[in-house]
Amino acid sequence: MKKYYFINEILKNGEVSYEAVNEMKYLDMVIEESLRLFPPVTRIDRVCNQNYEFENIKVIKGQLWMASVIALHYDEELYPNPEKFDPERFREQNKQSRENETYLPFGAGPRSCLGMRFSLLEIKILISSLLKQFKFVKCDETEVCLIFFS
Repeated sequence: MKKYYFINEILKNGEVSYEAVNEMKYLDMVIEESLRLFPPVTRIDRVCNQNYEFENIKVIKGQLWMASVIALHYDEELYPNPEKFDPERFREQNKQSRENETYLPFGAGPRSCLGMRFSLLEIKILISSLLKQFKFVKCDETEVCLIFFS
């Protein structure tokens, strides 16, 4: 079993760098689980460019198809207890046991987000910089559940 180092251990003698954030495997797991729960894109739309039939389902050229990223990320067969925040879902052996197309926060294939690697690097640098300089604590006024709309 691979040991995961905390951010302060990795940054102990140095600044936040590309090499340092790439060493933060548990941070990767936390970010991936956060993106599973709250994906930046909630659905993927595609227009069929030719007639196609799959298992008695006919798709006609020009027809719009939509894949729900939220439905996929909250599917209990793929992610047991999907409402729970559990970074361990993204431990390497757990990721390998799932199909790649079951995790789509940035889309997939040739039309996936061009800025995916940059945005992931940027968020890792931001989080590690904040955690290096500040200590976050929960107080009486801290909202535990996120409220998106009021």
